[in-house]
Amino acid sequence: MKYRVSLKIPFKGFLVLSNFYIYAIMIIMTNKKENILGVDIGGSKINFVAWDGRKIIKQVLIQKPTIAKLKRGIEQFPEIKKIGFGAPGIVDAKTGKIIKCPNLPEFNGLNLKKLFPDNEIKIDNDVHCFLLAEKLIGQAKNKKNVLAVMMGTGIGGAIMINNKICPSQLAKLAE
Repeated sequence: MKYRVSLKIPFKGFLVLSNFYIYAIMIIMTNKKENILGVDIGGSKINFVAWDGRKIIKQVLIQKPTIAKLKRGIEQFPEIKKIGFGAPGIVDAKTGKIIKCPNLPEFNGLNLKKLFPDNEIKIDNDVHCFLLAEKLIGQAKNKKNVLAVMMGTGIGGAIMINNKICPSQLAKLAE
């Protein structure tokens, strides 16, 4: 069996990586030319990226994440009703809940669908989003089995087996 290790450190650091997997959220949410918002909740920043189906139309970066700052960030995009979140830790994509967010305890138990009831909400683990982006347009495009590990404020992981990303409950092992 062949193993390949690829380490790429983008020149603009966090924003490049963050935008890369925010694209995956956007691809999942729509195949039309419509405005959607991708939100990367990180341990030290929240990155908001508005997408019109072709390009980024607005980006906002907020330091030191809190729930209040998350709300204020979303309020900067009142016209956008579809929002995709990538969140660190363990999430429940069906209910929209962040179950455990190790470096942001304030976010533990936060239900994004309830917090933003007027919006269509999608949520997944941030590294799952990153791995999906790699599968769709990156280094994992032609791979069936991939282990993704990301380092930021914390360390996270995601596993893809036979072209399927393991659900959050199973992927706790990677986290």
